[in-house]
Amino acid sequence: MKLEEIIRLKLEKLYKEYETMQKAHNPDRIKKLESDVSTLENLLKNVEQDMNNFKNLTPEAIVDILADNHLLGENLAKDKLLEDIRVIKLVLKAKYENSLKVEMTEKQVNTLRGLMRNAKEGKMTLQATLNIKLKELKVVEQKIEICGNTIHSLESMITKLNTKEGNSRFDQDEFQAFYQIMLDKDVSNEVKKSALIELKRYNDEKLRLANSTR
Repeated sequence: MKLEEIIRLKLEKLYKEYETMQKAHNPDRIKKLESDVSTLENLLKNVEQDMNNFKNLTPEAIVDILADNHLLGENLAKDKLLEDIRVIKLVLKAKYENSLKVEMTEKQVNTLRGLMRNAKEGKMTLQATLNIKLKELKVVEQKIEICGNTIHSLESMITKLNTKEGNSRFDQDEFQAFYQIMLDKDVSNEVKKSALIELKRYNDEKLRLANSTR
């Protein structure tokens, strides 16, 4: 088997791997997690400063985040919680914006505290998930870069093999890319040996040509 054929077989394999890794590369999931964590942080910060700030916030978004990530808790129904929140906000606005003598019931206070507790726990859970996803994304991006560089170097090798003129030998990056073929368990030892012989023959010939032109 010719050296070019061996390299092309490796390239076909790398093209598939590269495409698979590109599909696994999903920064949108990271952005969504970052947005959800930020939303939870803002709610907690504002309500911890003053519980009355709750009336001006959009806790409905918090409920959606918690529900979408299965963080609401088994005993909390989303629709019921949203209705309780709507009533709580009406009570707070009536008291602090319209100066009406109304107070939250004990049940409403507990509902609000429970939501804040779930938001705090949810933030910690989502932050932990985000940290894991960021590490995974970095690994995938590094693999994509390495695979892309290997593909580029192997394609460069083929270009040189098909260029009759000149005395360009394979460079360090190309040798490093070629070494991936030597590590490939799917490539037989016989094929690897043949490739190494042809690789040496190619470089020796280019070196001879370079010396002869001096």
